[in-house]
Amino acid sequence: MKIDLKNKKILVTGATGFIGGRLVEKLILEQHADVTALIRKYDNAARLARFDNVKMVKVDLHDRNRMESLVKDCDVIFHLAYDPSSQENNLKGIDVIAQSCMKFSKKLVHTSTISVYEPLEGKVLNEDSESIPCGITYADRKLEIEEQVQKYCKQGLKAIILQPTIVYGPFCAPWTNRPANQLLSGTVILPNGGNGICNAVYVDDVCLAMLTAAVNEDVDGERFLISGNDPITWKDFYQAFAKAKSDIKIQIY
Repeated sequence: MKIDLKNKKILVTGATGFIGGRLVEKLILEQHADVTALIRKYDNAARLARFDNVKMVKVDLHDRNRMESLVKDCDVIFHLAYDPSSQENNLKGIDVIAQSCMKFSKKLVHTSTISVYEPLEGKVLNEDSESIPCGITYADRKLEIEEQVQKYCKQGLKAIILQPTIVYGPFCAPWTNRPANQLLSGTVILPNGGNGICNAVYVDDVCLAMLTAAVNEDVDGERFLISGNDPITWKDFYQAFAKAKSDIKIQIY
């Protein structure tokens, strides 16, 4: 599918985050879109500030008047923002975003996570797999937000829900920076022989899925797991990092 967002007006929430920041880069450098990045504070916006054609707007996502004004003038909104300190803020935010998109007939691409299917106990997953509260705070909160989006889809919201797996790449703290630092600090021990499945996906592939979702009009209301073509083991994942330094040891148990 051809992706053409040139000169399209795009809103991105969570634009200072790992995936959001990369999405903004691709929208600017490859798609030549007109991007407005919605941020909570300017302290984390250094990565975006190097682009003089990105508009940065500090806004609370549950500020209905301001959000309606911003959504009214956009073509697509990518929602990646997540507040780990307040589920109330997350739910108020998605309510305002979804209602604003419905009011002005705008497209929403909502980024969720594979964690909504927790506990992940060696099962083969697809989008029809059961997703219910499991007691894991992050998973339950993301599921609750996703269910809000699905509720509005039934009321006419044009939206696609994407569920990335383990996303890695530059600026990723948990799945790139942390493994690299662990390996640099010495021996890393992997349980179960390191043979557990690591459903890794590169950040650029996630962004490609998001851009494709933005221009696809045939799958509104659907949700899609986003992962790499070929699942690898955790041993493979860590050994790829270890190759950067020959004296790193990975101990398998």
